[in-house]
Amino acid sequence: MKYLVTYEYEIVYNGKAESFGGFSPWYLDHNFKIRDQFNIIDVDEFNKSSFKDDDIVILPFFNRNRLNYEYEMITRQIKSTFGKNLYRKNTYLILGVCSESNGNRRRGNPDNDMTNKESADLIFKNLGKENQKVKLLIDASTVYGVNKPTDSNTKLVSSNFYLEWAEKLISKYDGKNIFKSNIEKIKNLENRDKLFTCLQRRPRLCRFINLYNIHRYNLDNSGFYSLRLNSFNPIKGYSHSFKRDKNWKIESENVKIARNEFANFISQIKSRESYQCDNVDLTVNQALNLNSTNYLDSYFHVVAETLIDSEVIFFTEKIYKPIVCGSPFFVLGNRGMISELRNMGFKTFDKWWDESYDDLYSHWERSKSVFSTLEELNKKPKSELNSILNEQLPTLIHNYNRLDYLIKNNTYVEDIINLIL
Repeated sequence: MKYLVTYEYEIVYNGKAESFGGFSPWYLDHNFKIRDQFNIIDVDEFNKSSFKDDDIVILPFFNRNRLNYEYEMITRQIKSTFGKNLYRKNTYLILGVCSESNGNRRRGNPDNDMTNKESADLIFKNLGKENQKVKLLIDASTVYGVNKPTDSNTKLVSSNFYLEWAEKLISKYDGKNIFKSNIEKIKNLENRDKLFTCLQRRPRLCRFINLYNIHRYNLDNSGFYSLRLNSFNPIKGYSHSFKRDKNWKIESENVKIARNEFANFISQIKSRESYQCDNVDLTVNQALNLNSTNYLDSYFHVVAETLIDSEVIFFTEKIYKPIVCGSPFFVLGNRGMISELRNMGFKTFDKWWDESYDDLYSHWERSKSVFSTLEELNKKPKSELNSILNEQLPTLIHNYNRLDYLIKNNTYVEDIINLIL
């Protein structure tokens, strides 16, 4: 027999809620294509069952934290959650997270300089499962693929969790109707109120840079854009980053002048309310919210993704929203995202603007390139912008259909499990 353990629970750790769980219940209920081969059980059933020696049990344990920071906490939680059946030869523990990308960078701490893979090896060892035949560490970055381990060490494997959220946006959150309305509006060459939409919620350095460039390129009144301004802590240390960190480095202009102008902008906005373009609560996750105005009344969408570093490629629901709603897009996230979208079968917009920003390491330079392009587009009359959208119509329809195909053929859970079976 084959079993898959599914569960979700929270604890309070260091004053914050920490979630733990297995594969997504939505996926298991709607998309799990080998469900008839498995008994789906919860933690209580897992702990109380008397399995036969040859019964295979798949036991995912997912948490958002980097293992090389929290391997001790994660080890404790595994031990406290699961009983003696954890230690069976044919119980296959899977570590990692499907909804975040933690990559595999070293921590850089002299007392703990492990990568996430090395930390996973340590967790397996501390649990007495170092001899588990296949040891997997799941990550939501697309760069790792789904490949069988070639040695006894933990293997990093990619998940496609956020395709589930794209499916929800289409089927449950009016995405299909917004797409139809947008296509009709494009065909009719109808004017739109704003040039662009750029939805940002949690304060991050990359998003402050985007906000600065909106101001810098005279786009303040030309878009729907947002950012919560409850904290400026995420921008601490930016001066060093702008000079030396390849992910942030200022390369195309005088560093001192650019840094000072950015600092002046930050000083100006510290006393104002959060930037808001609709009535949503920016303290609440808006991942599954679609405001039709943001797509039907603006020409272009700037995707402000969660991560910007160049070591991973991490797509969230943010990239799928404009595809679902039929909007052409720019992407401000990890280096190489445009290229990866093409690898996934999507078409992008290099016929209409320069997408070489995708090759740049520095978010400062990528953001500057995108908003300077929007500045040029902002000089065009609406009649010309309407024509551009009409030219892009085949691309927008292709991308919607391609996303629908990827959703229907998403087998990331099965692919991961098949590495073990």
